[in-house]
Amino acid sequence: MRKQLLVFLLLLTSMIVTIGCNDHDDIEEIAVEYLEQLKAENFDEASAMFNDRVQALYTTEQLEKTWEEIKGDIGEFKGQEYEATEEFGTSETVHIRGIFDKNQIIFSFNFDENNKITNFYIH
Repeated sequence: MRKQLLVFLLLLTSMIVTIGCNDHDDIEEIAVEYLEQLKAENFDEASAMFNDRVQALYTTEQLEKTWEEIKGDIGEFKGQEYEATEEFGTSETVHIRGIFDKNQIIFSFNFDENNKITNFYIH
């Protein structure tokens, strides 16, 4: 009986870890896709990745202007590298290094439980 309980607990733990990893993979893919949409200048598609609150506060036109200012300062977007994912209570933050012609910057994306971007920072 103890052996069966131990096997059950090990299986349950591995399922929980696997489910958690899939959530991380999803938001990491969304962050990468967001930057790809910006690179392709698909600002409507990028804005659709925001939750409703951010969409109401940060228009597609503002997003386009910000992206153009970044490119004006540090050149064309060349690529990206995943940095890390952090958990803060019920939200998670993904950090992606953006590689441009003249410099590199970190994009940090906060996600809600629905895998929508609730905030993003450039540093």
